[in-house]
Amino acid sequence: ISFAYFNPGDTLYFTWAYDAHMQVGLWLLMACVLRLGWRLVHPVPVLPAAMGMLARLAAKATHAILYVFMFTLPITGWIVLSTRRTLPVLFGDVHWPAFLGIDTLSREWRVMLYKPMLPGHIWLSYVAIGFVAAHVLAALYHHYVRHDDVLRRMLPWTRLRDGDPAGRRSTTGDER
Repeated sequence: ISFAYFNPGDTLYFTWAYDAHMQVGLWLLMACVLRLGWRLVHPVPVLPAAMGMLARLAAKATHAILYVFMFTLPITGWIVLSTRRTLPVLFGDVHWPAFLGIDTLSREWRVMLYKPMLPGHIWLSYVAIGFVAAHVLAALYHHYVRHDDVLRRMLPWTRLRDGDPAGRRSTTGDER
């Protein structure tokens, strides 16, 4: 449920949750920048040979879409906050800056930006939740139905054994 449907003073409006939502969103944006940097330096493991072309295409498209959401959601939220001139606290007395000086625009321009950005941010969040759910279900399908390594290859503490045609992973690091 969106914070847009509640007003300060409503019974179900929790100021701390709204503040936490803003902070977490912007910390996630920073984590996404780090994640993208990691992905650029560390290539994606090879998909199982048994996956068909359509499944490979779906996997790659879904990952690209998830990366788009990882950046657009925090950025649209940041723009919404900037139009409101509400800058979240990063930590202590350190505040996150406004997005590209939006807070310096006239009220009229800020309202013009705010009106499409807030519903867009909300809509994007629900679509992103759907893509994340589909991603999780696909990983579980591969693990429990197809019995391949798609789910295990996502886990950071496992890695493929060299020369294993089944693509099984070693969780001990012992690659005999």
